[in-house]
Amino acid sequence: TGLAGLGGALGGEAVVGSVLGDDDRLPARERAARARARVGSSVGGTTGAIGTAISITVGGASIVAAEVGAGAIVAGVALAATVPFAAAVGAGGLVYGASKVVDRGRQASRAALL
Repeated sequence: TGLAGLGGALGGEAVVGSVLGDDDRLPARERAARARARVGSSVGGTTGAIGTAISITVGGASIVAAEVGAGAIVAGVALAATVPFAAAVGAGGLVYGASKVVDRGRQASRAALL
């Protein structure tokens, strides 16, 4: 499950990196927002992978003890990959959106002062 979680986290980071990649042609504010989103994606994916690994490891002991079938193991591996992926993509999107809101607020404040 650890490798599945790592794969999910890396996959989510790859999606965010490809959608919000750095581009020299963009304004500095947009580039900064995208950079923050990529960092947020890394943090979200890593946190999701660690949390999922811990919960599946704790739950895995009871699965083995109860001798549940292969379906439960497959579900655990799928969960281990899906949660970090969703956390990476979700965190990246939230950080990007928050960065854009903050930037718009700063622009409005500057415009009001002029």
